[in-house]
Amino acid sequence: MRKILNVETDILIIGHGAAGLFSGAVLSSFGKQVMIVGEGATSTSLSTGNIIFQRDFDGNVEKRKDREITISEALMPYVFREHLDTEFINAEIRAMTAFLLPRLNNCGLVLNGSINRNQVLLTNTGFPYSCTFAQMFASKGDLTNLSEKDIALLGLLGYKDFDPDLAALLISKIMNMKNVSAYWTQISEFRRRYGMHPTEVAHLTHNDGFQEQLANAIKDIDCDAIGIPPIFSLLDYQLRMTELEKRTGREIFEVVTPLSLPGLRFHEALRLAARKEGCRLSEGLKASSLRIIGRRAESAILKGKFMDTEVKFGCLMICTGGLLGGGLIANGNKIADSFDIFQVEKMPNFTYSNTKYGVHSLIQMIANYGLKADSSMHLYLKTGERLENVLGAGSVLEGCSFPAGLGLGGALLTAWISTKNALEVLDQ
Repeated sequence: MRKILNVETDILIIGHGAAGLFSGAVLSSFGKQVMIVGEGATSTSLSTGNIIFQRDFDGNVEKRKDREITISEALMPYVFREHLDTEFINAEIRAMTAFLLPRLNNCGLVLNGSINRNQVLLTNTGFPYSCTFAQMFASKGDLTNLSEKDIALLGLLGYKDFDPDLAALLISKIMNMKNVSAYWTQISEFRRRYGMHPTEVAHLTHNDGFQEQLANAIKDIDCDAIGIPPIFSLLDYQLRMTELEKRTGREIFEVVTPLSLPGLRFHEALRLAARKEGCRLSEGLKASSLRIIGRRAESAILKGKFMDTEVKFGCLMICTGGLLGGGLIANGNKIADSFDIFQVEKMPNFTYSNTKYGVHSLIQMIANYGLKADSSMHLYLKTGERLENVLGAGSVLEGCSFPAGLGLGGALLTAWISTKNALEVLDQ
């Protein structure tokens, strides 16, 4: 028989992505005992590492100069159907970002932006990408500000994350920008290496010769602004990119790249922020079952490598991600949560996609599924009963999963609303 360890905490959060970590940081800041559990890679670490709150940009820079897209025009996740007014959305986002951004900054990740306007950034594939808050050196690549400058895109041979030839071709066609040119350079540490993983690239950049070779390649390019792929981890990001600008005298920006280092940076910064606030992170544990009596959850069994843990709590938050992130499971022709106890529903009408180009309609349809929650984020059992002390946040909620929802923006905002209601549960 496996040994069982007994633990008590105010709040148990299942899921260690953006929603779970941010919820933990907020709740811990109020002096609550918080335990976060999760295993495996998160959708956050695979994301662009930028925050979207507003609808997609249509690719017309001139039109956008005349009329900014406001937050009231944004189609928020379906869970906010009762609060689609500008005042509510703006107030919650301002309060949330006032809490989040300084803490990310203290952990080495600066995000620039304003909820009153979108930034239009360049992706590694050449498509324009619209977001509200972007990592510092991605934000420097706002195409609205670069439209009158000569732009160079610099690729590193052996690093598959960025093909400057393709990006330059597509951005010139999509946005009619004729001021973009492509360049390649060979870094000695990358020789005879092909298809390198981003974390491998980040490790190689610690070599003293890397920075010098990259700086020399940038100096040889006669352009106002130069875009490069993500190459630095959270620990080095701000310092190394700033050093590159100083050494080269060029304005350098980072192209937006999912499945790469920016998402890993964002996830790691949130982990650090949660730890600094006092969260207990138990990564590598899997919640296998929940004990529910009546309309209250009492405890959870966590499976570890060598022993199990029974956690008793006053409040439970489910932040496990959607179908694409592993929080929901396709069981035949039905979608269920991993515990098979919560009510799963599909958003009635598909109204939003923050990926304008090439998203398959089947993926959009699947992404609309999620756990049913009321406006206070309380979840429901399959029997239709509303749970008193179980709340949801992030892409596990109906209509909040990417691409039907708003990526990190939707995950963080639902977490912010959910934590406020979790505090009320604990105070009852």
